[in-house]
Amino acid sequence: MAPVDATTRAKINELRQEVDQEWAYERRKEFLSDRMADLVVDWWYERTNHSRHVAKGQMLDDMLCQDKMRKLLNEFTRYQNELYYRRLSMQGQQVGVTADEVRQAKQHPFEDLLPVVRGKVCCPFHEDKNPSASIKNNKLHCFVCNKTWDTIDFWMEKNGRSFADAVRSLI
Repeated sequence: MAPVDATTRAKINELRQEVDQEWAYERRKEFLSDRMADLVVDWWYERTNHSRHVAKGQMLDDMLCQDKMRKLLNEFTRYQNELYYRRLSMQGQQVGVTADEVRQAKQHPFEDLLPVVRGKVCCPFHEDKNPSASIKNNKLHCFVCNKTWDTIDFWMEKNGRSFADAVRSLI
């Protein structure tokens, strides 16, 4: 991609001022969602090729498929991060959360959220008389639900919060 000169950048900024920010965000969101769906289809196609190459013992083709799958996953992650972390308000200010805020929220101790005794706790998502969940590396795992939560996932599910609200309330 060629670098953009100052005149072109100024014209782009003028156009941004004329476009309704909410409309622009919704269009970008639609594009990202559609592109992510396409990437998932492409990834599964490569996954099928990968299985076929493994079965035939074609190591070089297998390695190329794995490389394509890795690139597709990286692109998917980049779009997902833009979609969920970098949402702009109508005034052009960031209303999402930053990666640093997410990191801080994930480091919030479970001991502040649940009554933990020696790393064990009763799961709050089902009836529990004896502790069926354990906390290790600041992740909660319930052996009955067979599910694992970090602090953000837990706070979202327990309180019905959005991702950004959960992150803000944990930091």
